[in-house]
Amino acid sequence: SLRDIAIGILDEPRWELNDTLCESEFRIIHGTRYDINRSTGTERLSGMAANGCDSLVVGKLSFRSTLSGRYDIALCPEDSLLLNGKYYSHRIPAGLDTLQGQSTGGCDSVVAVHVTPLSTPEGRMDTAICESETISIQGTTYGAGRLSGTERFNRMGSNGCDSLLHVQLILLPARVSPYEDTLCPGEQIRIGTTVYDANRPTGQEHFTAVNGCDSTVNIRLHFP
Repeated sequence: SLRDIAIGILDEPRWELNDTLCESEFRIIHGTRYDINRSTGTERLSGMAANGCDSLVVGKLSFRSTLSGRYDIALCPEDSLLLNGKYYSHRIPAGLDTLQGQSTGGCDSVVAVHVTPLSTPEGRMDTAICESETISIQGTTYGAGRLSGTERFNRMGSNGCDSLLHVQLILLPARVSPYEDTLCPGEQIRIGTTVYDANRPTGQEHFTAVNGCDSTVNIRLHFP
């Protein structure tokens, strides 16, 4: 005998996975990795539908672009910049840093760092002083025992950096000269504020020389 058999074809369940990720993120769908290099695809899940049939998962991923920027800064030789755990300075003037989770949607961003090096302003101080004189520069005493040196002035440069002053002194010696004369008995001579005669034929007088330093005159008189 013949029988009529009705065969019903069940629909194959199908659903889509739509997601937006950062460029460094990925999803695993049925053992397959989907990332920026593989953003779409279809996975068949055997016998996983409610009706016992296979089901399909269609992956459709989109990705946010990684934001990039540039950070320019001018630094003095004595300064450094700490960014994302890394130091930048005259010795390390450039680099790329990834700031994790700092961009839109919690994605990473990349910043290019560029340091413009500022120079240390330098100057010279050449001056002459007398043997007995000293000058003080920033707490350092210069004189006969210290004729040269370099002083650092904190943040005193025109560019806001430290500045250096190179000091060089020229020492002017004290001038000593003799004065001798022969006078007649009973004569006298005044030198400075002192009167010299037979009772005071010798002595020493102090004056200021043309260069501003001390000048000493050793006096000796003779009487026949």
